[in-house]
Amino acid sequence: MLMLLKRNLHKFSYLMFVFAMVLVAAFCFITQNSKESQTDIKIGVFLDGFEGNLKQALLHYEGACSFILYDDETNLLDDVESLKLECGYIINHDYVERMLQNRSKNIVKVYTNKNTTLSGISNEVVFSLLYQEYVARYLEEYITENSELSDDELTSVLSLAKNNYYDYTTNGTTFNFDYITLSEGNKNTDSVISYPFIGLISVFLLIIALSGGYQLKVDSENRIYSKISVYRKSFFYAKYLFIYNLPFHLAGFVCMVILSDMPIASLAFKSLLYIPILIFITLLFMMLLKNTHLYLSMLPFAILSCIILTPAIIDLSLFIPVLNKVFKLFPPYYLQQKSSLSEAAAYLLIVFILYLIMRIVTRKRPN
Repeated sequence: MLMLLKRNLHKFSYLMFVFAMVLVAAFCFITQNSKESQTDIKIGVFLDGFEGNLKQALLHYEGACSFILYDDETNLLDDVESLKLECGYIINHDYVERMLQNRSKNIVKVYTNKNTTLSGISNEVVFSLLYQEYVARYLEEYITENSELSDDELTSVLSLAKNNYYDYTTNGTTFNFDYITLSEGNKNTDSVISYPFIGLISVFLLIIALSGGYQLKVDSENRIYSKISVYRKSFFYAKYLFIYNLPFHLAGFVCMVILSDMPIASLAFKSLLYIPILIFITLLFMMLLKNTHLYLSMLPFAILSCIILTPAIIDLSLFIPVLNKVFKLFPPYYLQQKSSLSEAAAYLLIVFILYLIMRIVTRKRPN
């Protein structure tokens, strides 16, 4: 086995695949780190003497934006122009009163830097917080105008209403979401375009396996393995493909552990099943496509089919549900999150039976 591995390492094509796998691993690592180090959108706000809960709402906001309060309008404009801020907002001190009087024109000035594309997001956030303050004041005026309570009772009711309003709009209970974990059979959490690391790795491993089959066919044509008996040749081919693929499967497993939220045990079992699946698929291809040039010419079509007709990058089954059944015909499906261990084991059994049938059929053919 070590001799086979050493021989592979002296081949340019094998080293090229090793280098490509290193690049895939580096790309996965860099992307993962960049996702963790993403920063939010920095927004500047000048309140111009406004008194109310808006200041605290801006400072304690948790979301896509982070707000920086300014005491001076000039400093805010300088930071927007120097691209330190995506946007800057200057809010009039009497904006609530003007909204209550239906005089809402020019109550907020918005300044954006020339490179920003995120002003729409910040507008939604800022104006939603401004509207909260307006509604609180509107509620206060409505109760006052429609109440027959004494002054002491009215003061108590207004305080209670205002406190409850801010509680319900800031503590996350106004909109309540129940998160339910579905069973494995009902799970449908994939997006149309997923972060395609596992899909890319599964297709990449298939390419490597099929390239190992091509190398075997070239070696066979050069009669390198002519001394191996016919009965031992199938076992030798399987062992060769296992050694050829093993380093890449180990590297792919490490990448998937880093990037996937799947349990490590599930990834390990799927990876262990994926190795023999690819070995027997490669052996089937070698038996079906006897001619080496035909084998090589069919590889791009096989690989492209696996990319399109599996949820490796784009999950087309969200638009065409029947494709869920088509996906199961292609090996890369069985390394991805949508598949189960039982499905992968059943697919391996089917591929192995097909391989045995092909062995029997090809032995009966005359030389």
